[in-house]
Amino acid sequence: MIKLLRPLSGALVGLSLSMMAGCFVVAEDSGDDDEDEGGDVGDSCESVDDCKSGLVCTAGSCAERDGSGGTGSGGTGAGGSGTGGSGIGTKEVGEPCTEEEECVPGSVCFNEFCVGEGTMRVSLAFSADSDFDLHVLTPSGTEIYYGNPVAAGGELDVDQCVGTCGAGAHVENVVFTTAASGAYSVWVVNYDGRAAGSFNIEVAGAVTRTFMGSLTAMADEESEHFAFTR
Repeated sequence: MIKLLRPLSGALVGLSLSMMAGCFVVAEDSGDDDEDEGGDVGDSCESVDDCKSGLVCTAGSCAERDGSGGTGSGGTGAGGSGTGGSGIGTKEVGEPCTEEEECVPGSVCFNEFCVGEGTMRVSLAFSADSDFDLHVLTPSGTEIYYGNPVAAGGELDVDQCVGTCGAGAHVENVVFTTAASGAYSVWVVNYDGRAAGSFNIEVAGAVTRTFMGSLTAMADEESEHFAFTR
């Protein structure tokens, strides 16, 4: 991929006005000592150093940093956490990420993957090489999981480790565009039981909660059901 270089700006020449001995003297300022303030929003860049203070370099262009804050406590494995706000990048939901700015708008970087953010999200992080499945029961009594991925304003938009995936950071995510008020329940099932492991569940957006648990290497083993209210 060819990277575009930001055009170099010429030296700025200005006129400064000073008063000396009751007279006005016009002095020419060569601007040799002026520092390049960097590119504006939309200017091409190779790194954040090419952009003005407060901007970020993403997808080869200077852009505004997400006003909701920078990255948070993002991590790896079962302990991974989401970051501080919606992305401004080009990586789609389900693609790997290392920071918030890499994900497309409307998504966040959670446990090294972009996931949908919506009004509320329920995100599963695990590291075992096993098919851990996320299940969410909504206030209407509808269950969202791999067998019913779109229901009650929610969608299972990331479903990983259906086959062998290796040990490392893995994610499942249910994103709600509209989240009804009421009682929710969330749990994890070790579908194929290939391996044992711990997991974290993060609820973010309209509700903020965190749950932790573990599963043995037993097919269809089901975790505790964790409850929260919208």
